[in-house]
Amino acid sequence: MAAFTVADGTDWLQTLVFGGPNDRWRLDDYDITMHVKRSGQAEVLIDANLDNGKLVIANAAGRRLEINVGWSDIFAAGPGPFVFDVYFVDRATDIRSRSGPHTITITPAITLPEA
Repeated sequence: MAAFTVADGTDWLQTLVFGGPNDRWRLDDYDITMHVKRSGQAEVLIDANLDNGKLVIANAAGRRLEINVGWSDIFAAGPGPFVFDVYFVDRATDIRSRSGPHTITITPAITLPEA
């Protein structure tokens, strides 16, 4: 499990690496989705996937996935602890898998931009 922290009102830019150095699978073989939720809640607060650009394959062979969630989505989720995992669907076989659970904490902002 990885734990991330981002300040309210800022962008969440993070790179995740999946698999080991000798793995041969590639990220571009998968549809990839990530839902950020409060623990135990069904409501999706941040919906990130390849189609909406909030997930970006930075290196398919190296299995490097970038999280690119803008400040407005972070602000809308609000401060607090959240959970997420990364969901993979193989485009050729329709086999589904997911990463382990991860956490993100959105901390309250101290300095806010001028309106």
